[in-house]
Amino acid sequence: MCEEFERRYYDFAFFDKNYEEAEKLYADMTENTRFIFQTLPFADIEARLRDVKPMEGELKKKLATLMALSGSKDELDDTLLTSLDTYINKELIYFNVDRYNEDNLQILFNAISVYKKLLDDQHFAKKKHYLDFMLNLEEGKGQKKGLS
Repeated sequence: MCEEFERRYYDFAFFDKNYEEAEKLYADMTENTRFIFQTLPFADIEARLRDVKPMEGELKKKLATLMALSGSKDELDDTLLTSLDTYINKELIYFNVDRYNEDNLQILFNAISVYKKLLDDQHFAKKKHYLDFMLNLEEGKGQKKGLS
């Protein structure tokens, strides 16, 4: 029982410890792509997209990791899964000369949105799993006292 408790605790604690950092990545990606909805000179657009690239690499890695977790793809339809696969495995061009590539931007925004959903879903599931185990331990303790 002790090993089971430790395993469940460390599974949740590890994910929870990294959750804040993962949320920051989401917030940074959201904030740093906001300019796309503004009218800016082409050079500014290109410069800001270059600034997003390092964060995008991190998002791709973390999104792939989340998608590899058990049950994470269950609620995602095939079209969205294809879009996410494209995002993770290809280098997309979002702006070319004087116009945005709307299809690629949609893939980017879908990826950012799904990342947040998967992150929150996994955090909730791991916390619930751990708390359910704790509840079962407490209920077991109560039953043992009642039998004494």
